[in-house]
Amino acid sequence: MLRYLLPAVALCTAVSTAHARDFGLERFADIVSRKYPGYSVFAPFIEAPSGNDPLHFQSGYLGSVWRATREKGRTQGGTYSHGDLGVYCNPNQAVMPAPRNTLRIHDWRYKTEITFTGEFTVSGARPEDTIFKLSAIDAKYIEDVTVDIKNAVKYTAPFDILTNWSNDALTRCPSFNKVLVAAIAGDVTVKIYFVAGVSATLQFDIASKVKANLGFNVTPVQIGTTDKPAMQLTEGNQIFAVTVLPAPLR
Repeated sequence: MLRYLLPAVALCTAVSTAHARDFGLERFADIVSRKYPGYSVFAPFIEAPSGNDPLHFQSGYLGSVWRATREKGRTQGGTYSHGDLGVYCNPNQAVMPAPRNTLRIHDWRYKTEITFTGEFTVSGARPEDTIFKLSAIDAKYIEDVTVDIKNAVKYTAPFDILTNWSNDALTRCPSFNKVLVAAIAGDVTVKIYFVAGVSATLQFDIASKVKANLGFNVTPVQIGTTDKPAMQLTEGNQIFAVTVLPAPLR
């Protein structure tokens, strides 16, 4: 059963990011790897499958096979960027295992590595690089970003069951190269803090791009002050970290 995940990031990124680094996701990958050893960031985030999906159309089922590429974190971990192709194949009898509570991420803060004139301050940076998929044109207006994840849960399954599920999916999608074998989901809140003086219109425009780039559906909410302008995005039950192995499982 072939399913298509239409990536909003492809519609909203102002520059080509096929080979660009993403400094925000690199740093987030570091904290995810430290908090959850063996897991990488999954971006854009996706809603964890639930009982409201009787036909198993949703993405995120364990044992599903994907076309996905992995970028390294800054010092450890990595990010699986599935948005460029957005194609996955679920097992016929896809079932999401019961979740188990796990550690949360508490107000992780990323200080943007860019000057107000739009030059990235990371060694080896190029003009086409990004911060949470924002080009330098937009990222230069952001001071920092915080990510808070509550109600984090982990989805895992025995290896033999994962092998059966993924082999079933591979019979229909034999060229797919990755198997989703574990996932962590939670209620994700992203706060974007802007430099003083940024207009409300520009704040909303940039926050809307971050929303699309992270796979959210919510409307950004203004939470800041005149001196510390800020926008907030909150989306529940989002898969943000995964363990992925090469297909077929052996």
